[in-house]
Amino acid sequence: MLVTLSYVSRSKIGGDLGKLIALQNECIASNSQSDVSGVLYYDGEHFFQVIEGNFQTINDLYARICRDGRHYECRKLTTRTVHQRRFPGNPMKIISAISNPCMSSIVPSILADPRQDLVERRINDLAYA
Repeated sequence: MLVTLSYVSRSKIGGDLGKLIALQNECIASNSQSDVSGVLYYDGEHFFQVIEGNFQTINDLYARICRDGRHYECRKLTTRTVHQRRFPGNPMKIISAISNPCMSSIVPSILADPRQDLVERRINDLAYA
């Protein structure tokens, strides 16, 4: 069963782009082996991530993500069964508000109103970024 899970968390890496690149490289290596795809949005303060893959793989990955010391206040937003991936071929696409200022309202809008339909709209924004 193919699922997608989204969450938001607070970052502990600050503006350290080297740490963000290291995180991306780790995710690409791990996700490629596990057939996980997704996107990580970073605005300097928060992470908003969408991961896609096998149900058990995604649940196990989310549990590891929540234990990762690079962030805190991990909050699951959505989990749902899907028929196709939104981020096929992307073991971990990174979108930064620093390099994409037009995307800077994504996390504030989610935190202000985390209803599933609105989170899905933000996920679509990332899919087409």
